[in-house]
Amino acid sequence: MNPVIVRILIVFLPVAAPIFRASQGSEGSVAMPAGRLNAAKLNPTEQPENPMKTGILTAILILLLAACSKITLENYDRLQAGMSYDEVKGILGTPDQCSEVLGVKACTWGKEKRNIKVNFVSNQVLIFSAEGIR
Repeated sequence: MNPVIVRILIVFLPVAAPIFRASQGSEGSVAMPAGRLNAAKLNPTEQPENPMKTGILTAILILLLAACSKITLENYDRLQAGMSYDEVKGILGTPDQCSEVLGVKACTWGKEKRNIKVNFVSNQVLIFSAEGIR
């Protein structure tokens, strides 16, 4: 066998072994030079990560993060005309966007389809609205 091919296989096999093992199941085996197995720090008894388990954990994490959002109907109902900017910020957190035109400060919490918008005049709530929180 060509010495260049042998060197490529010696480097490639320890790295590719977990991929081959995962695709072949528990019956599959890969011939590897014994000295390179320890160099790659592979654990031959280690099972590949279960993609179903990973998907379920990811879904749970996303749901938990969504549940932590302050853009809720309960928080919207707590808003009142005359509240200060700091009071609203205490309920909803830091706004995602604010702009000020002619003394009216318009702030938005949330994204395009799910948000709470509050307009302040002299640092007090004048009017507020919500979209997609019901």
